[in-house]
Amino acid sequence: MKNTRNAFLPIIMSVVLAVLIIFPCIHISKKLNMPLDQSWYTPVHPSGYTIRAENGEILFEQVGDRNGIRIPVTLHDIPDMCIAALIASEDKRFYKHHGIDYQAIIRAALHNITAGAVKEGASTITMQTVRIIYTLPHTYAGKIKQAWLALRVSRHVQKKTILIKYLNRVHFGRQTYGIGAAARVYFSKDTAHLSESECIALIALIRAPAKNDPIRHPIQFHRAYCRVINALSAQGYLTPTQANDLAAYSPQIRMTATEKKAPHYADFLSHTKSNSVLETTIDIALQEKAEYLLQQRTYSLHTRQVYTGAVVILDAQTGAVKALVGSSDYHSPLSGQFNAAMAKRQCGSILKPLIYAMAFDRGASPGDVIIDEERSFGNEFENYLPKNYDHIWHGRVTLRQALQHSYNIPAIELLEQIGINTYLTTLHTAGFTYLDKTPRFYGYGLALGVGEVRPIDIAAAYSAFVNNGHVVRPRYLKTDPIVVTPPLFSEESAWLIWHILSDRNRADITAAHLRVPLGYGYKTGTTKDFRDSVAVVFDAQYIIAAWIGNPEGNSMAGVSGSLGALTLAGNLARELPPHAGTIPAPPTIITQKITPILGHKGAEQPVPLREVFDIIHSPQWKSNNAMPKLLALQPSALNTVSQSPHSNTPYVHITTPLPNATYVINPTINLDKQKVAISIDSSDHFKSYVYIINDTVIETTDTTVFWKITPGNVACLVYGVLPNNERVYSTTISFRVL
Repeated sequence: MKNTRNAFLPIIMSVVLAVLIIFPCIHISKKLNMPLDQSWYTPVHPSGYTIRAENGEILFEQVGDRNGIRIPVTLHDIPDMCIAALIASEDKRFYKHHGIDYQAIIRAALHNITAGAVKEGASTITMQTVRIIYTLPHTYAGKIKQAWLALRVSRHVQKKTILIKYLNRVHFGRQTYGIGAAARVYFSKDTAHLSESECIALIALIRAPAKNDPIRHPIQFHRAYCRVINALSAQGYLTPTQANDLAAYSPQIRMTATEKKAPHYADFLSHTKSNSVLETTIDIALQEKAEYLLQQRTYSLHTRQVYTGAVVILDAQTGAVKALVGSSDYHSPLSGQFNAAMAKRQCGSILKPLIYAMAFDRGASPGDVIIDEERSFGNEFENYLPKNYDHIWHGRVTLRQALQHSYNIPAIELLEQIGINTYLTTLHTAGFTYLDKTPRFYGYGLALGVGEVRPIDIAAAYSAFVNNGHVVRPRYLKTDPIVVTPPLFSEESAWLIWHILSDRNRADITAAHLRVPLGYGYKTGTTKDFRDSVAVVFDAQYIIAAWIGNPEGNSMAGVSGSLGALTLAGNLARELPPHAGTIPAPPTIITQKITPILGHKGAEQPVPLREVFDIIHSPQWKSNNAMPKLLALQPSALNTVSQSPHSNTPYVHITTPLPNATYVINPTINLDKQKVAISIDSSDHFKSYVYIINDTVIETTDTTVFWKITPGNVACLVYGVLPNNERVYSTTISFRVL
């Protein structure tokens, strides 16, 4: 019996031993198969922001913040040499082990015992990745947890995912984390453009980034660089010849500079950092030409007390800002960083074409006769006695001549018949919403540019003349939707203005006008005492708005719109790609011979001319016997003076979008990233606002909210909540999204 028990003892002991071994292994296996926690999946968020031109070139980069510099990249962005150098120098069995390299552990232990000190480590790339993500301490307990997590990660994650996790997080010195940031900081480039030697140099920093800093310790850096080359050669990634060539020199370090391209544009966008990368519409070649020509023009006018200027170039069809220069020298201590392209200044006669287009919609035609003579314009609020720029009265002139010569009396007379309030409403629709005083405040001087406006908005307003009366608002980023206003006037009137301003048979041609290429329209403006010189040159593809002057508003020495801004804009137009050619006339435009009676009083005489007419708005010109008439516009129901909305009474007014505006979805951009800004103007009485946009309700204290764009017709209403919880409502506005 005893012998029987002894016979079963080894079996029982074997079973017990198996249980003691198998159950922990099963438990460990289950633990290894448990999903990784959220820390592993937390992405690297970029720090700082990058502003890029249309072609991807960096205009400005704000790298990093107080927590360091991070620019995450994908594995596709990293050259093969960077991966090879990392594996060869840090973990040559990376693709063979499962998170822990047991061979490396034994080898390192023997080496360290023989040396009598710690000379070699055995951490794998997976272990280092785990330590960075889980911020594990450099203790024995930390090492054990690091190894355990490395085994778990290897069970769940592909090798390429481990590599990109590591390369986006590892420290490269100088508060730089990840290879994307390191490429930018040390070589001023993206990872995709790193050379083989630059890849090796960056990987050489990983083991001891402070000790091997290439600027502070160039000798130690070169030794580390050569160590990686030797590892690559030993692993067969490099031939001996290639290794020798690479080791002969280390790559030149080109630390990231903070110099801005298109600096005023970059400054303007610096507050728009909702994305880490801001993709602008800037054409860098046009931008550089605009900067050079502006500087050249202002320098040539220094003797006339000219010290700066500004230029804006817009795409006439999409509103994209192709170039924006805010001063002639950004680095000048004399207001160099003042952005005149976005600053409000008086503009002289530059917006007169809008008045003429409105007059054409009310029955006038380019061949109609108006009398340019001294007279006053008055009502119960003002008595206005304007003069022409040349201080001469020209008698009977056609509207074409009056606009081309920019005579003041005809423009004011048209404004008088149209109505100041009507014109001001049109200006608001065009984008000049900040002209927020009453018609009484501006008076008839509004026709001559007393309202202060921005060059960029002037450029946008001129898009109406090549887009059938619709203004295309400026777009600063590729992701900005195309915003088209309701028509300011008919397509016939828009075309007539373009035809008048692009006419090369006009009598006011000067050397400055000859700088404008054929096929472009142009208009100038000059303010009182030569404080501002303004010009626009445009065709169906591009619109150039230029301003010459001084930031403080000091007078220049006789620098008119032609001498200053038009010369600059004309030179810029010559640098543009070939223009789209003549703009075809609408089918309702006809050409006729006319013989108006023109000239000074007492010396009038018939002058044979050929003129274009719009038979829809001026049907009398269907008859070949029609004679040019003295102008009398159809009455406007809006020819009144309104009260200011700004008073002590609480109010809420939607300023953006404009009523009946049209937004066009950009098909190349994710719909979730396209938003419409809803902005209001209000009195200071309210504690909060409620925006109702279709079925969306947003309660906030902000005067601007962003609504995620969806196709269709949109109704928008905003009300302000007073301290006593009473509500004050805005007018409901509608717009559409195509």
